[in-house]
Amino acid sequence: MNTSSIDILEQVVCVSLDVRIWSGRRMLKKEDLMVQGTLPPSDLVSLGSKKIIDPSELSVFNAMKKRMERACLEYGTRFLGGYAVPLERFNELSAELNDAVNEATMKKQDLLNRYDSLIDSWCAKHPTYEAIIRKATVPSPVVDERINFNWMSFRVNPVTNDEEAEKRLDTQVKGLGQKLMDEISKEAEIIYGRSFKDKQEVTQKIIAPIRRLQKKMVSLSFVDNRIKPLSKEIDDVLDALPKTGKLKGMEFFALRGLMELLSDDERIRAFSSDDAKATDDSEDVITEEVTTESVVADEVTSGDEIEEADIEEDVLPMPTPQKPKTQPLKGWVF
Repeated sequence: MNTSSIDILEQVVCVSLDVRIWSGRRMLKKEDLMVQGTLPPSDLVSLGSKKIIDPSELSVFNAMKKRMERACLEYGTRFLGGYAVPLERFNELSAELNDAVNEATMKKQDLLNRYDSLIDSWCAKHPTYEAIIRKATVPSPVVDERINFNWMSFRVNPVTNDEEAEKRLDTQVKGLGQKLMDEISKEAEIIYGRSFKDKQEVTQKIIAPIRRLQKKMVSLSFVDNRIKPLSKEIDDVLDALPKTGKLKGMEFFALRGLMELLSDDERIRAFSSDDAKATDDSEDVITEEVTTESVVADEVTSGDEIEEADIEEDVLPMPTPQKPKTQPLKGWVF
C-alpha cells in the first residue's frame, strides 16, 4: 500500500453512525382505500402507506439524525460509508455525538411514554378510519426497537498479504482529498446562496460558518496538498475584514468573491494548482541563486486535471489576483 495512504490512515479515526428511525407507517391495503364511500385524507395515507401516528411526533428524530450527520461533516469527511475524522478533533466530535445520542434517547422515551395517548389522538382526528388505524398499530416495544441512536469509532489498517484488498483501500484513501473538496464546494454554495446572492452587505454573523469551514480544512489538510493554499486564502481574506459592523462595499465583494471561489470546484482546482506551482517556481529561483545551477521545476498537478469539456466556451477559471505588499484588503473581488 502507498506510504502516503498509510500516513493518512494513521492520522484519522473512522466514525460510523448507527441510527434507525421508525416511520410510523404501515402498508396500505386495498380495503383501506374506501371507507363509507370516501377516500382517506392525504395526511392519513400516502404513497402506498397509512400513518398510524401523527408524523410531526417523529420529525424530531429526523432532526437529531441530521444534527449528528452535520457534526460528522463539520469535523471530518465522508469515508468508507462513514466519516474520516482527524485525531486532533475526535474528542470534540465524540462529545457532540454523545450529547445528541443522550438527547435522542430521552426524546424516544418521551414518545414511548405517550405512545398510547398519541394513537388515541390520531384516531380522534380521523374517527371514520379509527378501526383501520388501530388494526395497524404495533406494540410500544416494537417502536422501542425501531428507534435507535448510536455511533462507533474505529481505526483502519490495510490487510496484509492481500494485494487487491490493499489497492482497493488505497484508492479510497486517495479519494479523500476530492471528497473534501466536494464538501467544501457544497457548503460554500449553501453559504453563498443564503447570505450573498442578490445582496450588497452581510453582518459579522457570516464569519462563523466560514471559520468553521476553514477549521475543517486545516485539520484535514494532510489528505491533499491542495488544501493548505486554499485555507490560507480564507485566512487572508477574513483577517483583512473589520471585526465589527456590517460588511459592505469592497469588504463585501472580497468576501463574496471568496465564497464564489470556494463554491466552484474547477476554480478551487485551478487556484490550488496555481498556488502550488508558484511556490515551486519560487523555490527553484532560490536554489538557482545558491547553487548557480539551472533547475527545471516539474509540472505541478492536482491529480484531478481540468478537462476542456468541463469548461464553457470562452469561460476560463479566474486567475489568482496579485496581492501588493501594501494592499489593505485581500481576497477575490468581483
